[in-house]
Amino acid sequence: MKKTRKRILSIFLTLLLTAGSVPVTAWAEDAADGLAFAKDYMKNGATFTYGTGKTPEALDGTATAKDGSSVVYQWYTSSEGKLSPLKNASSAVYTPDTEKAGTTIYVVEAKLAASPETALKSKEVKVIVKSAPEKITVTSPPKKTEYKEGESFDPAGMAVTAVYKKDSQVPSEVLSGSDYTIAPKGSLTPADTQITITYLGLTAVQPITVVKEQKPKEDPPPVLTELRLTPPDRTDYEEGDSLDITGLTVTAVYDKGDPKVLSPGEYTISPTDNLKTTDTLVTVGYSQMTASFPIRVAPAVTLDRIEVTKLPDTLSYTEGETFDPAGMEVSAFFTSGAPKVISSQELTMTPDRPLTAGDNVITITYQGKSTSFSVTVQPAVTLTGIEVTHQPDKLTYTEGERFDPSGMEVSAVYSDLTKKALDTKDIGFSPEEDLTLQDTKITLSYKDKTATLDIKVLPALVMERIQITAPPQKVNYTEGEVFDPAGMEVFAVYSDSTRKALDTKELSITPDGALKTTDTKVIVSYKGKTAEQKIQVVAAVTLEKITITTPPDKTKYTEGETFSTKGMEVTAVFSDSTKLAIDSKDLSISPDRALKTSDKTVTITYKGKTAEQKISVSEKTYKITVKDPSNGTITVSKTTAKEGDKITVTAKASKGYKLKNILVNKKAIKGNSFVMPAEDVTVTATFVKSVSSSNDSDSKTKTLKAAKTGDPAPILMLSLMAAVSAGAAVVLLKKKFLGMASKK
Repeated sequence: MKKTRKRILSIFLTLLLTAGSVPVTAWAEDAADGLAFAKDYMKNGATFTYGTGKTPEALDGTATAKDGSSVVYQWYTSSEGKLSPLKNASSAVYTPDTEKAGTTIYVVEAKLAASPETALKSKEVKVIVKSAPEKITVTSPPKKTEYKEGESFDPAGMAVTAVYKKDSQVPSEVLSGSDYTIAPKGSLTPADTQITITYLGLTAVQPITVVKEQKPKEDPPPVLTELRLTPPDRTDYEEGDSLDITGLTVTAVYDKGDPKVLSPGEYTISPTDNLKTTDTLVTVGYSQMTASFPIRVAPAVTLDRIEVTKLPDTLSYTEGETFDPAGMEVSAFFTSGAPKVISSQELTMTPDRPLTAGDNVITITYQGKSTSFSVTVQPAVTLTGIEVTHQPDKLTYTEGERFDPSGMEVSAVYSDLTKKALDTKDIGFSPEEDLTLQDTKITLSYKDKTATLDIKVLPALVMERIQITAPPQKVNYTEGEVFDPAGMEVFAVYSDSTRKALDTKELSITPDGALKTTDTKVIVSYKGKTAEQKIQVVAAVTLEKITITTPPDKTKYTEGETFSTKGMEVTAVFSDSTKLAIDSKDLSISPDRALKTSDKTVTITYKGKTAEQKISVSEKTYKITVKDPSNGTITVSKTTAKEGDKITVTAKASKGYKLKNILVNKKAIKGNSFVMPAEDVTVTATFVKSVSSSNDSDSKTKTLKAAKTGDPAPILMLSLMAAVSAGAAVVLLKKKFLGMASKK
């Protein structure tokens, strides 16, 4: 019994200890993720062998960075896993020492210059330096020394021995096949009489024999006996046509083997172009053999004449016009066949220039044949002069003004006494420049004809000064503003005391940029004359700070809400001690997101100046509503709760009923508690009629009797089972809580 209890306690403790344990994953990051060696032997390791004093190959430890950053290097020697840095070995390439025999292991480390913690070490590169032998000899020939042309040398059975000087106390050694090289490699030829073996710069030779391969006697090639032709589809041509070989088949027949159908590029053919009536046979040639097929070449149809079968629509012209072929039809007549109507684009028509009074025939030419027809050309109406039919509106000018043709009407007069009103844009006049006192006439011109117009030019008035008769609306400015001439009236005063109002667009104003406190006037200029306008410029006012003069209506928030500026008043304080209430629309608020419980203040920003408003943010709670069930009552441990809180439901059935289930948002829960979700919930219960009370009484009596036997084991078991159930519930709650947290 004691052993059983201990076993149960052990299981119970194990369940409690393991309940709610969460696995932890460790992440590791490769420090050299951004570097890579260029040479494979730096990535995988390698071994190099040299003779003493021989020039070795430089070791290349070049590494590249993914982002193109600069890389620095350091070479080391390795002995029993310990690295020793080499002096003056900080470049990407290092040449090992081969002066002394021995084995040295090299390692190079590459680092990012800007980030030394990012480093990459190479694999070990072993350099073996052997004492150079006095000579090498072939102490045992290979099994095979005779070869056929094309075979490759087989070193099987061959032994090559390195012999050292007697005073070196180094015994002779038989070399392995990987220690030396042989030449030639690949297919052997009869010219190859020996194989050269090379080891540490020393050579030895092995004689071989290569026999030329005897090729079997070839049969004589087939002999061409016949060229067989299938004539082309077309054999009838017209003189000047080119030969069409469509459908032609040329077959070469030999004394043995199959006939060969030749492609057009394999045989010759004549004639092919510009066939003549005398061409009756076409000859095909291939490999000094010819064959032919007949053709017929009929004489070519030639142009006999052309005729104007329909005259053009216009036969009467005025001198200067050009011939118009519209409506004309010209036909070509040939030595045989029907006539053909020729398009006007194919014809040559003369004269092809503007017609004159002497042109009474139009000649049409096509492919060397010509025909003609008569036309009438009336003398052209010529321009005889121009006349001013209406004087311009203005004939009197002031010196310096320019002629204005407004209102003027001019007509062209022709040889047939007709007149045509001219557009003033088509009429030239002189002088075009500013008028002087000497100008008394304006000369009008159209084509080569002219007319004159009398005008009067009065001496020009002289502007003596300009005068500001009304100041601008604004004369007081803040530093940095630009002068505004609005409202200012400026007049030009002339030598005859007349005045002319000037448009501000005609004026030059100095200064024309941002005003300074030292600017006390502006200078107005017009055609070399100036006037002054006094102004006052005060220093610019700057923003010193902003203050929250009235806090917002709301400073306490629930997690997820956003800050509201309602009721808050923020004031800007300037360098001149003036204050200005700021519209909340002009403010920047931070944070401008959903508020968190960690948010203690809100920062208000306006034109680079900030102020802070304290707030408090509480966790969000959700409402728990109890819907009274039938045949019983329920109560809950809380009416509001945060997400993840445990809510206990107490259900009490009416007499004769028992609890079937508890519903949270219409879903049944296990047990009498649930974890609060992130939403409002409604809790209710379902009660059903219970079984007869006698059965309940019997079951209770049986339970009590079992408990009174004096055996504590059942009670302990019941207690342990209850504890295990509670532990399981804890595990479930933890898992659910952790799952909800991870979703967040």
